[in-house]
Amino acid sequence: KVDGSAVEGSFLMVEVLNLAMVGPNIRFVSDTALKGESVSVALLPERDRGAMVGWLASGGSGIAPVRHVQGRRVVAEGAPQPILLEDKARDWDGSRVEIEAISHRLRVLRPGDSR
Repeated sequence: KVDGSAVEGSFLMVEVLNLAMVGPNIRFVSDTALKGESVSVALLPERDRGAMVGWLASGGSGIAPVRHVQGRRVVAEGAPQPILLEDKARDWDGSRVEIEAISHRLRVLRPGDSR
């Protein structure tokens, strides 16, 4: 969910960003998309795999062909899978993870974390 609205689908990638670029300068959102106390959720639906592969093969210039949802609070739940959280690979059991933008910072809550 993003700000309480459900976002459902089969995604190859879900990236919650407070920066326009990730990794080796891969641009997922425009600089102007990140405003105030919000994050951008970049989603790569499975059906758009070809567009992403083509974009990367052509040098990845401009903004990646991903779907965007803007919001202040993201709640994720899903199937167990590996995730990258705070630059560390982790095994995720699919339980609830909350990400909230607070004054140009992100607060990530995982099971067992205190508020």
